[in-house]
Amino acid sequence: VDDVGAAYVLRHGEDAWLEEGCLVPAHAGRGAAIGSTVAICGDVLVTAGIEGPAIVYRFDGTDWIEEAQLAFDVPVPTTGLAVSIDGDRIAIGAPTEFGGAVHLFAYGPRGWEGVGSISPVTTVVEPEFGRAVAIEGSTVLIGGTDQAWVYDGVDGAWGLRYALRDSELDASYGAAVALSDGIAVVGAPYGYQFGAAFI
Repeated sequence: VDDVGAAYVLRHGEDAWLEEGCLVPAHAGRGAAIGSTVAICGDVLVTAGIEGPAIVYRFDGTDWIEEAQLAFDVPVPTTGLAVSIDGDRIAIGAPTEFGGAVHLFAYGPRGWEGVGSISPVTTVVEPEFGRAVAIEGSTVLIGGTDQAWVYDGVDGAWGLRYALRDSELDASYGAAVALSDGIAVVGAPYGYQFGAAFI
């Protein structure tokens, strides 16, 4: 919508998916491309574009209401090019930050607040760390360029548990990630001739 972008919400009725809302942020600028990435959990939705903060909406039983704009204080302009939500936690991947990062937010009595960030544990720059992200409970799965990482959170601190990689180079392993019930899926769209998903 006017280069700002939007997120469309559809809800399944008796026999069809019906559009429930077209969500356009109130203060996003032209070229923000909101809707480039989306995630939903229950009645809470988060979306982000190529610039500006991530936007959180909550369904009040009738309409989707803009609830928060999630930004993080970094020395260079960046945004969340990947988002994931699980309950009252949101993870936002920011691969354009130096070295890449994933920023974490939690919902509490004062609304959505930043509760920490995850950066690569090595001194070597990990290409596009945070290009994909999935959160479930205290586990965050992060995708990069030809690698993925599993972090566990304990008492507010996030530690690397596994570094995942496939033997085939240039497969774009980590381009997409998902977590559900302790199962991780990592996408590699350029691997094995036709692309692959690893479980």
